[in-house]
Amino acid sequence: MRRVTTVLMTGCFLFSFSAGCDSTPEFRESRAQRLMGMAAEESEKVANGRLRLKHELNIANMQIDNDYYADGRETLRRAMATLKQMGDDLDSHTRLAGWVSVSELSRRTEDDTVAMLACDQAVKLLRSLKPIQQRCNYVRGVAAEIRQVRGKPAAAALLREAAPWIKTMTETNQRRQACKAIASDLFLYNDYDGGKMILRLEDDADWRVTTLTQLANRAISQKAFGKNLNYYRNFSPSFVK
Repeated sequence: MRRVTTVLMTGCFLFSFSAGCDSTPEFRESRAQRLMGMAAEESEKVANGRLRLKHELNIANMQIDNDYYADGRETLRRAMATLKQMGDDLDSHTRLAGWVSVSELSRRTEDDTVAMLACDQAVKLLRSLKPIQQRCNYVRGVAAEIRQVRGKPAAAALLREAAPWIKTMTETNQRRQACKAIASDLFLYNDYDGGKMILRLEDDADWRVTTLTQLANRAISQKAFGKNLNYYRNFSPSFVK
């Protein structure tokens, strides 16, 4: 009887030890990496374009957070394919935020080539938006990512393109908000001539003096004018339910 008990106890110990091995950090890491990859594969079967894109960007972010950079790059390629294949099913904001997010996450994997390609797609889409004044709401968000990828001069050059777009805005207060915000970014990018050019779209010199004085004290935040296009604000579970 004592021998049977010993055998049973030994068996239980071995079973417990074997089960415990499955909880080692190495096993958990391998399992997590595989499950993330499986989730990325399954995302391709999601019919809703926005949901598919959201899943792919969130999975890529999770992979990058865990230092699975190669896996993250592969998932971001899936996100790019979704943006290209299902673009017609996505609204302009989602598409722009999608391309900016792909660029942003690609930078975290040090894949500058994909980041530049994504930025190019965002710029191309921005320039095609209709009505034209809608571009004013998004140019700052795209330019902010361009600054990270290509530098301040490239970001400033894009902001300068907003001059004729601003002219199509018929409501005075809205037009002035656009001028002030875009000029503020140009000054931050060290393009003072560009900022002055944007402000001079308004004929009222008194308004220009007041605006420059205000900008000397504080730049215009993204919240004050324009649409935020970064990953966390548009797709991360921390912000988007």
